[in-house]
Amino acid sequence: MQEMIESQMIQNVITNDNVDDDSVNNDSELVGSLPTARSLIELIKNNHLNKSYQIQQWLNNSSLSFGIISEDRKHLKNATQEITIENPLDEHVTFQTILSNNNNFTINTDQDTITVQPKSQAKVNIIFNPSSIGNGTEQKHQSKISFVNDKIQTNQDSLPSTEKLGTLKYTVKGVGTKPQKQQSPIIMTSETGVSSTTNIDFQNPSNHPIRCDFSLSSGMNNSFRILLDKIESISIGPREKFHIPIAFCPETLSRHDAQLRIIGRLPEGKTWSPDSPDASELSWTYPLQGIAFNWIRQKDEVDNQLTIIECVAGERVEQQLEFELNRQLFRFDNRHLNIKRNPTAIENYTIINENISNQEFVQNSIGIQLLKRDNEKSDIVRFNIIYTPSKFITMDCILVLTLATGGQLKYPLRFVKLDIPPDDEITLEAVGLNKISTIGFRLYSPVDSPIPFEACFTSNSDRSFGITPEYGELLPASANGTLLKISFCPTVYGRTFNAMLIVNAQDHQWKYVVRGVLPHYEPPKNRSSLPSVNSDEFASRRAGAKKRNFILENLQLQQTAVSSPIKGASVLTKPSETTSV
Repeated sequence: MQEMIESQMIQNVITNDNVDDDSVNNDSELVGSLPTARSLIELIKNNHLNKSYQIQQWLNNSSLSFGIISEDRKHLKNATQEITIENPLDEHVTFQTILSNNNNFTINTDQDTITVQPKSQAKVNIIFNPSSIGNGTEQKHQSKISFVNDKIQTNQDSLPSTEKLGTLKYTVKGVGTKPQKQQSPIIMTSETGVSSTTNIDFQNPSNHPIRCDFSLSSGMNNSFRILLDKIESISIGPREKFHIPIAFCPETLSRHDAQLRIIGRLPEGKTWSPDSPDASELSWTYPLQGIAFNWIRQKDEVDNQLTIIECVAGERVEQQLEFELNRQLFRFDNRHLNIKRNPTAIENYTIINENISNQEFVQNSIGIQLLKRDNEKSDIVRFNIIYTPSKFITMDCILVLTLATGGQLKYPLRFVKLDIPPDDEITLEAVGLNKISTIGFRLYSPVDSPIPFEACFTSNSDRSFGITPEYGELLPASANGTLLKISFCPTVYGRTFNAMLIVNAQDHQWKYVVRGVLPHYEPPKNRSSLPSVNSDEFASRRAGAKKRNFILENLQLQQTAVSSPIKGASVLTKPSETTSV
């Protein structure tokens, strides 16, 4: 039973055809046009039981999460089909991808292998790029995709179905449709009187060379221009990309619209559609939106003076900005000056950062409020900027004011977070040289849900410290938080060990001073077999012994000692004898 799921532009239509049940597990149709892809994908997957269950689940899924149309503003559109590769084993499994048709089908990976972690899944997107309308003319929109793993055998019937991994095979079919009347708009911005350039990357979807004509339709608007010496009968090779440079130079502070039309013609005898032999010509239309802007400055502000807003993390600071939006300072189109509404009326205002990764921090840490919006009676407009940083970062942002004419006014701002004392100080005492001592502490998510984090030491920290885990999720207080462990392993004595631990989690940052303390050093004591006069033991013996009085002992001597020349002679003088010299 072959089940076909066709993803249409507006609604999902399900059709059924009868085929051999032993040859097909899952079929899903995903369609893509030459620039707007519609494709049919049949997924024939080995080693899966419960075939009818999986098919029924897909058929009952009206949203069709796997039938996604993706697009790139500068590239032709394509169709993608997401599949899931599951690894039920307790070890890493690496699959090698093999495609029989690399011309129309690709996989969203830069490598030829896909590694799946133990007991986990990997998402793989199959991308379809049609080369003609329908199922393909000379080359069918069909490919066999295999994910090969030679280490695991699949012919062991005794193993459970969850242990059968082996080679996964898919048969993929695609159907191309005509391009949409208009592609997604290409937005260009430039200061009034200044030219900016962007490239539109047009790819020849055909397997044959085509000749293209480029044209701009802008009505009375002449702000756009194709920067090519030749715009007719340009030859583009099969599957070749061609860069179309578009210049935008606005003269008035407003929004400018135009359309770029591309007509592609195949060689004689070739057709875009097998159903229409005469369909040798195909066209694409790209809307162009040009937004002109001017830089402004505050009232009574000195030239080239950058406004800096500083705040300590965790605190709040407010600062007001005042601008004079006099219509005489800007150049508007006469059509906008004739309308009743003031052309400097503010339609929208926001603060942006050119780095997309910082935009979420801008939205959560910076607020803006229009204090005075009535531009009909006054040209003065005031904004209140609220800055509440949660982590150490310095960002250059732009205040963007969108006017009623579609033009924009921009004002540069710099937001600085002042350094503050660390959140805490952590001291580790080593157990000895080359021995690891560890201390742990729990950190909690500031919100009620887990948030990703990264922990690291600053570059000037001692290498004797380590942190685990280095990344993961911070759990909320209800889940007892996340345990972080700091390790300390000194290798030398005679120095101090210092480090700075930084934990970053989305819009929050924690900072800890880490110090390593060495144990008290006691030098080794060597004992000699003979006592030394300078040793502590000999000194204690000498201090405890009774002191001898040699004068008193000499007075008590009666005869000479054996060491005397006259041994045993009496030292006492007789009374009757006198000594003469």
